[in-house]
Amino acid sequence: MVEYRLDGPRGDNPLGFLTALGALVTLEDAGHGAALGWRGVTPRLLVKFNSVLSDLPEAEEGRRRVLAEILHKLLRRERGESAEKVEQAKKEMERAKTAVKKKHEEIRKRKLDRVALKKARELELEPLEQVLKEKTEAFKEHLAGSAADPSVTLGKNLTEANARLIAHAAAACERCSTADRRWADLAAAYGVADPAVPGEWMTASPWALVSGSGHQDFLSSAEQLMFDCAPAHLSRALFGPWEPQDEKYSLRLDTADDRRYALMDRDPTASGNKPLTLWGANRLAFEALRFFPAMPARGGMAVRGWRAIGGDWQEGCRVRWPLWGEPVGVAVVQSLLGLPDLWLEETRAAARLRGRGVHAVMESRRIAIGQGANRKYNLTPAAAVWVSG
Repeated sequence: MVEYRLDGPRGDNPLGFLTALGALVTLEDAGHGAALGWRGVTPRLLVKFNSVLSDLPEAEEGRRRVLAEILHKLLRRERGESAEKVEQAKKEMERAKTAVKKKHEEIRKRKLDRVALKKARELELEPLEQVLKEKTEAFKEHLAGSAADPSVTLGKNLTEANARLIAHAAAACERCSTADRRWADLAAAYGVADPAVPGEWMTASPWALVSGSGHQDFLSSAEQLMFDCAPAHLSRALFGPWEPQDEKYSLRLDTADDRRYALMDRDPTASGNKPLTLWGANRLAFEALRFFPAMPARGGMAVRGWRAIGGDWQEGCRVRWPLWGEPVGVAVVQSLLGLPDLWLEETRAAARLRGRGVHAVMESRRIAIGQGANRKYNLTPAAAVWVSG
């Protein structure tokens, strides 16, 4: 196997940790043998390329280039060919939405009594609402059929109705197989939906730190990265320098995305001080969400690696992850991320973690910044809650 020292991402940064996991799962999905471990906070990625890639360059730079190009080929998506149909379906949906809004306002202005109001809604408003429902479903079907990747067809953000997430997950399960379960795993990582209240909003994964505020969209950004992320972006994410240079499409998983006045030497809103990110790291991090499925639980939701205080998945939650020495594959990583001992602060838990090769446990909290429409979420700089002596 070829060993790569990944000098870009660090295990004490949530984005860095997810970047390494994303590379691991992408390679293993494609049939390349892969294993991930950590020397301190630096990732060690072992790769056994398939027979097609038996002849690798001897120079380290050449081997790094090959890895970045392989990952790019696996992660790259092409834009759908039915863009015109999607746009037309979207326009029809918007017209239907406008008609419902106008009719609702028109009926309200009549100031009808209860009986007349009910009749007006049944005869005038409900038919328009049915048309809107049909047009909305038609738009989503066109979008799903023409999308570069079905995993991002749920919507712009993880803010859809429960019924929509359930339908999305069902479609993913229908396409799932032992050879390809990526879409189903991502759907499971998006959050949970209550079938008893199909019209209410889904509960989103705490990894979804953006949801439309500041023109930042979670799934739309992930999709755009599928088009625009080049081998050079992936190489910089894996091998450094870990210096944000790219505009837009940040999933805000880097603790450096916390751009409050008190943490910066300049006005974060000033001209020439635009927020920058690492496209390659964000692209790989999106794939790593598959390691963190969400599931219904008492109080609403449970997510692998996360804990929420009183079920508060907005501001009252935190994530913990282990760093281990010996490189291991995807299945073992999934097991390590779910260890109860990560959350037990006792001597016996520490001994068990050491026995499994874990040398550190990191923690980051999800916090809210700003108010109203400008409200954003960030992850705090990671702190070691346990380090092997």
